[in-house]
Amino acid sequence: ENLMSEIIIFINERELIISGFGDKIVFRSLDESF
Repeated sequence: ENLMSEIIIFINERELIISGFGDKIVFRSLDESF
């Protein structure tokens, strides 16, 4: 069970990182349009 909880935490952190990159990409494209 501990192993599963660690895997779930890893997946959640990875999703946060991916969403963070998505925000940076959006902000970057907005900067280029202006």
